[in-house]
Amino acid sequence: MVAKIIKQKSSPYSALNIDRLRTGVKLQAPIYDAESEKNILLLASGKTVTNSTIQNLKKRGIRNVRVHERDLLNLTLAPGESQSSTSSLRLRSQQARNRAGGVSADR
Repeated sequence: MVAKIIKQKSSPYSALNIDRLRTGVKLQAPIYDAESEKNILLLASGKTVTNSTIQNLKKRGIRNVRVHERDLLNLTLAPGESQSSTSSLRLRSQQARNRAGGVSADR
């Protein structure tokens, strides 16, 4: 009997709890429902993750999402980091650019 070795294609997606999602990040790749066996699209590439996006996912009972490796680092809150800390950091950064006379491309 000859055994066949089947090389499984590893997925570029990782599961992430939605409470660990960082807001204000523009997606390079779509986000999918991690708990569904079907590829249910939750947020398309090019969209920005907002607090309202996260709240809507929670209302739908979604707790985990599949995030592409290209977005994983930017989207993941560090342990101990909260949405409010990232929001205040972005605000301080924007204020510093405004004082320096720079115009943000974020708007």
